[in-house]
Amino acid sequence: MDGTLFENSEMIDPEEVAKQRRSLIAKLDAREYFIADYCGSDMSKDTPITERYFRIKEYIKPREPGDYGQEWLQASISDVWSSKFIGLAKEGFQKLEFQNPPYAAAYRLKGDPRHYNDTFVIQTNGCDYECSFCFVDRELNKPELGKGKYF
Repeated sequence: MDGTLFENSEMIDPEEVAKQRRSLIAKLDAREYFIADYCGSDMSKDTPITERYFRIKEYIKPREPGDYGQEWLQASISDVWSSKFIGLAKEGFQKLEFQNPPYAAAYRLKGDPRHYNDTFVIQTNGCDYECSFCFVDRELNKPELGKGKYF
């Protein structure tokens, strides 16, 4: 053996793949980014409003009374910003699933995160990695497939 994992097979250098993908994802000199085209992808099926290059996602969905999300939707503004809802639970997980987009928008705009619950989502087409657990459609992670447009 010559040191590779498999004889007679070509090794893929993940650093080289990442470098090539980064050059396709962003044309920094032109200030353009390759944005994913959701049309026909599996990801377009999980949101009620999806266009070719964006989707609107409701992050905290109102659920049955007594549920943590329902409690958040009805809490006072001081509670919404308290450690009761933001930060990590004892187990180390975020207390509210997907809380970051509404909270990030509210923090920057000095408002109530519940007013930013429906978040406008765009996604660059491409990623340096190919994690087996990734929720993004593989075709939307590979800019070399051309499933997107520069904006």
